[in-house]
Amino acid sequence: MDGLAVAGVNRRVRWLGAAATVATLAVGGCATSGFERLPSLGVAELSGDVQVARIKVNSHFFEPNRLIVQVGVRVRLVLENDSLLAGHAFVVFAPEADLEINVYVPARQQVTVQFVPHEVGEFTFYCNINDHAERGATGTLVVVER
Repeated sequence: MDGLAVAGVNRRVRWLGAAATVATLAVGGCATSGFERLPSLGVAELSGDVQVARIKVNSHFFEPNRLIVQVGVRVRLVLENDSLLAGHAFVVFAPEADLEINVYVPARQQVTVQFVPHEVGEFTFYCNINDHAERGATGTLVVVER
């Protein structure tokens, strides 16, 4: 083969590899990579009288999967879903702390939720769609004293 033919074959092989990766991610939606995710920490930043934080929701994980906020201060939480096809949920169910959030985040969109944490403690958040939580879409909201 001459140089042009080899270059053409290499381009096709790279394109097929990229296409296979995209197809795998699209079909799997939230498919896990098979690797255990390390804990990641986020701290809400105070902006005026509101704490602002962002969490990425994608492929059976939240990033960060541990978020620290202050008790008694409004939280504005931006949830970003980078998945190509799959929607995700962000759920916190702690009625004993007056903390009940259930928000759906469509694929490739973001949703903002606001709440005021009234109790100090650690509260689990998770995605309640299919088996996403069992595959790793969980995290902890840590509410600390001011």
